[in-house]
Amino acid sequence: MTTQRFLELIQWYKKDRLSEQDWEELFAAFKEGAYDEVLEKDIRAVFDDFAAHGTWDKAREQLVWRKVQEQSGSEEPPGEQVDSPPDAIPVYRRLWLRYTAAAVILLLAGLYYLVPRKQVAGQARESAAVIPIPPGTNKALLTLSDGRQVQLDEQTISGDVATEGKVRIVKMAGSLLAYNTGSDSGGKDAHAEQQEEKGPGVNGRVAYNVVTTPRGGQYQLILPDGTHVWLNAASAIRYPTSFRGKVREVELSGEAYFEVQHNAAQPFRVRTAGQVIEDIGTAFNINAYPDEKLSRATLIEGVISISHSAATGIHDTTSGEKKTVILKPAQQAIWEPQGRPTVADGVDIDEVMAWKNGFISFAHSDFQSVMRQISRWYDVDVHYAGAIPGKRFFGSLKRNVYLSTILEYLQKDSIHIRQEGRVITVEP
Repeated sequence: MTTQRFLELIQWYKKDRLSEQDWEELFAAFKEGAYDEVLEKDIRAVFDDFAAHGTWDKAREQLVWRKVQEQSGSEEPPGEQVDSPPDAIPVYRRLWLRYTAAAVILLLAGLYYLVPRKQVAGQARESAAVIPIPPGTNKALLTLSDGRQVQLDEQTISGDVATEGKVRIVKMAGSLLAYNTGSDSGGKDAHAEQQEEKGPGVNGRVAYNVVTTPRGGQYQLILPDGTHVWLNAASAIRYPTSFRGKVREVELSGEAYFEVQHNAAQPFRVRTAGQVIEDIGTAFNINAYPDEKLSRATLIEGVISISHSAATGIHDTTSGEKKTVILKPAQQAIWEPQGRPTVADGVDIDEVMAWKNGFISFAHSDFQSVMRQISRWYDVDVHYAGAIPGKRFFGSLKRNVYLSTILEYLQKDSIHIRQEGRVITVEP
């Protein structure tokens, strides 16, 4: 069973759509215990969903847990109390839930049906919640230099997942991919390069890997030089498995946050369509989605330089006519495709980093921009049946809530949204 299948069965149960065969499959998954973390996140997402509506409090949470205990006929380990579940469900409770599958199901269903929900003006139409859509998860696809692909998600076993020459590619606990080159430094001196002339790759050529996140996915990786990268949904990063030569260069499409392992002797560069961002001891965020009119590079700390190039695509390394700008912390470079960057001062860093910190930010965003964020994170298609709303939104919501919570928030302002499966239609 895949994680997606497990979540699908959970949602079907909540809507009373499980067949006898589906129920047996779900019950077996509970007993196996392989999806404890997924189950915990689903329960917590439902708690957060209610909190977002302002209808949730500790007393109601305790009520649900008491009903679970009463209906399951089971008890937790001595000394543990069922009526005070913390923000992160502890190990003892996860084990208890695993061995009382009926209690788990009651809890998940009970949060929807045992606790009254507040009616909000402009609330989503009933059809907008036909299929509950959970938030994105930690998942990505690793493509090796020879074309082989490795699926990365929360169920992928930790440890070595592949090798490229002498480089071990390791999945760490959680959602982190790392490269073990057997060296403490990303750069190599001249002697080391001579000794490794036949380095990773074919016939001495450097091997390249690509990590791609789908819509509804995010992932982290540590590059061979120690640079830490957080990859947002619907993004891709291409990089060598061993940084050789005078520069360390990677290619990005989509959005990523970089904490660069600085090496003055071997600068770190990120190439997007038409721009080259170079680190000078830095943490920075790049948003360069192909479907966005503008791309943005925001400096969190340190210094970066951004060079416009007449390159025609992300893999085009031609130099072309260049114009370089230098960013300081809280500055943002903004550019159109193939255009020269301009600089904005006093950028709200919390707004820029919202996605990495677990939020969807609506601040200063037009409606279409908001819907593109939603499309990527919840893996849905967005259509417009009439004029596109000209409204702008402010504030933020957690990214771990169900899609219905986001849609209800948007519809508070007289915006009509209809959901059919994974298709969202904005109506006049």
